[in-house]
Amino acid sequence: MPCKHDALIKISIATGVAPKLKTLDLGNAITHGTVDDKQVALSIGGQACLFHSDLPNGITDIVLINTSNETLDFDTGGYSIAVSIHGTAVQHGSMSMP
Repeated sequence: MPCKHDALIKISIATGVAPKLKTLDLGNAITHGTVDDKQVALSIGGQACLFHSDLPNGITDIVLINTSNETLDFDTGGYSIAVSIHGTAVQHGSMSMP
C-alpha cells in the first residue's frame, strides 16, 4: 500500500458487518523478507509498504479509508491488496438434484 517515508501507512482498513466497523490493526510495515533464501526489500518508505494482519471471524465488509491529507492514486503505483481465506465451509440444508 502507499506509505509515508517513515513506512507509516497512509490508509486505514476497517472490517466488520456494515455499518458496524472497527479499524484493523496492521502493525508495522514488513520491511524485509526472503525469496529463495535471498534477502529482498518488501517495503520502501515513501513508495509502497507491505502490511499483514489477520481478519477477524464473521466479517462481511472490508473498507479502505484514506487517512492522509492527499489524493492517493492506486492506478499508477502498482499497489495491490490480497485477501486470503482459510477455513471450512459447511453446507446447511439439503439440495436435491433432478
